Amino acid sequence: MLFISGSIFYAQETQKLVNIHFVTTHQNQEVNLREQQFVQSFFMEANIKSNFDHFHVSDKSFPKIWNTPDLEKAAYSLQMRYCRDLFFNTKRPIEQNDFYVFIVQRFADTSVYYSSIQDENILFIARDAPNFEKYLCGALSLSMGEEMILDSTKTFELTEQCKKDLYAANSMFQRYDDFENISSNNGQVAQYFWTEDQDGNIVLENQESIKSIFRPTKLNDYALYLNLKNPLIRPIFLSQKWIISPLHILIFSILVFVLLLIRKRINSTIRESRWPKKWRLRLYKLLIWIITSGAIIGSYLLIDVLYTSTFLSTATLDDFTGYSENSLFKEIEQNPAFLLRNSKYLQSQIFVKKNRVWRTMKMKKVLYFDEDSRGSQTYLKFIYSSNNLQIKDKKLSANTHYFVIRKWQNGKLVKVNVYNYSGLCIDYKLDHVDPARRILLFVNGYRPVSLALNLNGHLKAIGKNGTEFPSSKNIIYSNDRYDYWTPWKHFDQRIIDQINPSEVFYADGHHSASTSNYASLEAFVLAQTSYPSRCENLKKHHCFFTKTATGKIIRTLSILQRNPNKEGFDLRRQNGRIAGKNLLSILNELPNNSKNDTVFIVAHSMGYAYALGILDVIKGSINGGGFYIFAAENAGSGTINTSYWREVWQYGVLINGVGKVAPCLQDGIAPQVIARGLSADNHVNFPLKYYPKLGFSTSHFIGNYEWVFDLKSGQKGYITHPRN
Repeated sequence: MLFISGSIFYAQETQKLVNIHFVTTHQNQEVNLREQQFVQSFFMEANIKSNFDHFHVSDKSFPKIWNTPDLEKAAYSLQMRYCRDLFFNTKRPIEQNDFYVFIVQRFADTSVYYSSIQDENILFIARDAPNFEKYLCGALSLSMGEEMILDSTKTFELTEQCKKDLYAANSMFQRYDDFENISSNNGQVAQYFWTEDQDGNIVLENQESIKSIFRPTKLNDYALYLNLKNPLIRPIFLSQKWIISPLHILIFSILVFVLLLIRKRINSTIRESRWPKKWRLRLYKLLIWIITSGAIIGSYLLIDVLYTSTFLSTATLDDFTGYSENSLFKEIEQNPAFLLRNSKYLQSQIFVKKNRVWRTMKMKKVLYFDEDSRGSQTYLKFIYSSNNLQIKDKKLSANTHYFVIRKWQNGKLVKVNVYNYSGLCIDYKLDHVDPARRILLFVNGYRPVSLALNLNGHLKAIGKNGTEFPSSKNIIYSNDRYDYWTPWKHFDQRIIDQINPSEVFYADGHHSASTSNYASLEAFVLAQTSYPSRCENLKKHHCFFTKTATGKIIRTLSILQRNPNKEGFDLRRQNGRIAGKNLLSILNELPNNSKNDTVFIVAHSMGYAYALGILDVIKGSINGGGFYIFAAENAGSGTINTSYWREVWQYGVLINGVGKVAPCLQDGIAPQVIARGLSADNHVNFPLKYYPKLGFSTSHFIGNYEWVFDLKSGQKGYITHPRN
């Protein structure tokens, strides 16, 4: 925990020396003597002596207004990383007591003044910050990782916003892990846990409202509780699509019984009637049969909706009495008492403990709480949920999850704070100008359990991971979560350098091999083992025919599965739409924040279908920049709308048409055809010099597409550096 309020640190027995290097990015940004003296005095109280020097780094790409750093990620932005790397390419390495302060003019969000990460020796600060020297001290304090002590008798106190930013940056940094999903960032369902007393007040931790509302994660699923006490509504059959209880069977039986009674009555009347009344009654009988059948189906659907939204999602969790918030959260993930069901829209799910008993309820996107201060005591109550943000006279449609705390004092409303799910206050951002951003999204394809080149290594990986990894969780990541792009000479970073985006995200398009054209992993392995190797003489191919294990001569290309697996393609596309919703919720933390943004998508293999699903959701809310498709799996399914994009390139060897290559050079994993909606002008083949690398698997391997970075401006397939 980082305590921040005053101007001094805990006392040290020996004096510590730090070297503070100011690095300006534009002219007239130097730290003057008075400001240096203020910093010197600030740290001397902690027995820290400061030395100062100045450097300058410049580049024509440096903006005057820099992208706002994201405190949730506690990571430097792409512009910051570029500036840092440019400077240290020509300067000495960082020593332990060296702290480099990069000075920019200002950030797009004028309420953010600096970006500093605990125990990092590099920080960025806006020269336009009010009380520049005070914010400089606060940012350096966090960067040094020292503990600040509350002492209002000293020279000054940091502003409330500075305290919030420092605390948020520190707490988020502790949660950030390059190898784990920051699942609180996105998902269709936000989970909230808290404990209430007898009067319905939330039990506060250290009188702090934010800490008392446990927010462990967002998911794409909501939890249904199955172990209900009432035998009439306890499920007896369930799947992801169907849940059947005795209540369903009872109501169905009653409706069928009523239908049979009506049928019997009409049949009796028909027998006693003469023509033409008999035929009219038969028509009535048919009509009543249709209406009643529809009523049975409609009643079941209505019962099912009421059942899942009432009995299962608004339930008392009898099996988990006395559990802590964290323990219950873990049980929800793994205990068969809960069924996780996919959510089709943004919603919240709350879990409330009262008298040691937990109860769960589904809620809307925005949760409203009232915080009432009475003397030294603070009381917090949950009031209601809504799909809108209501702040003073503003009513904004929510595009992601929020919680709002309305603060009361002596019966009067004194403040309304809006928080994102991570607990960062964002209400001060709502009136700010929205800068245009370039968004880069990488969409990976199939992730094999092993990339080992020998059988033992492959079998070892299968023993650890199984034959296939589970399909995508449809979460958007802020890093290359599965090391899909980075290991291959930093393929993703080279794309980033080419496009120069404001923000970068990663989506996982991985699905089972059963969704590919091969329809099963076994069929794919059989094709791979039967396929001929690359011809030694690439000018004289003999690979057009091959011999099977039984000695039969067949056409080589007949081994490749080219019949589109439309069902598998559509499944990946459908799941991509979930990821698209999650991406929109990230980009629209401020309502309609993505309208002036531009998206660039890089998709590989199975990621093509997944990317189309993402586009189905986001295309009406963001502008199209570039779409770069590498070795698309089942490119013949789905269609690309070229009018949406500034440029579209598809890379890979073709199995037919202009530019087709010999069978031994084909992409056997995903036989390539031009994507629907594109023409040969949009397709780019491997350069001739790369043909010695091609083959059944290597023509598909993303690491073999590094040649795209050798293309020059004006050449086919060149990734254009965008200018907004």
